[in-house]
Amino acid sequence: MSPDPGSTEDREPEADPGSVADAELVGASDPGVDASYAALLSRREVERIEGDEAPEAPGAHAGVARNTAIFSIATGLSRVAGLAREILAASYFGTSGAASAFTIAFQLPNLVRGLFADAALSAAFVPVFAEFLEQKKRREAILLASTLFWIILLVLGILSAIFILAAGVIIPLFIPGDQFTPQLVDLAVGLSQVLFPIVVLLGINGLLVGIVNSYHHFTIPAL
Repeated sequence: MSPDPGSTEDREPEADPGSVADAELVGASDPGVDASYAALLSRREVERIEGDEAPEAPGAHAGVARNTAIFSIATGLSRVAGLAREILAASYFGTSGAASAFTIAFQLPNLVRGLFADAALSAAFVPVFAEFLEQKKRREAILLASTLFWIILLVLGILSAIFILAAGVIIPLFIPGDQFTPQLVDLAVGLSQVLFPIVVLLGINGLLVGIVNSYHHFTIPAL
């Protein structure tokens, strides 16, 4: 018996236009894939992706704008504090060679802090710690922060001790030409030995700032 033309049982299912377009793309990349099956796969993939997307919270954009404004204002205040530090240093050391000695003594610890503390924490620690928090893995996040705390304390502590002992050899390498008298060289060496331990404190501070930022608190760290 020939099938009834009006019967729906033997009729080919109509493909969704969007699915056909997706199928053509899949079939073009893999000729062995049947077009109708590829369309089904494409549709299921789209539905899966759309189902995984969570709707944005009503106040999400407002919260981002508020945090950005707070961070910008606090950063501006920190720059003002930095200017006040420079003015205070200039008033204490004057514009003589003592100011240059202080600048050289401060720049090297600041450089080490930027290389070993800020860059490493920003690139490695904060994304992983924030991901643990998003996945509700608070125990793993605390363990990561604790481990990194002791690593920072140990590595930067050893580095600071080595530099303090070798400051008399290292600091003269950063003094240009013969512009410094022996007294100013000794002053720069002494100041660097006093200032270099701040590398440890700044490294731990960077860790704490990363933790606080991961909890979406930006005001105090920005200062």
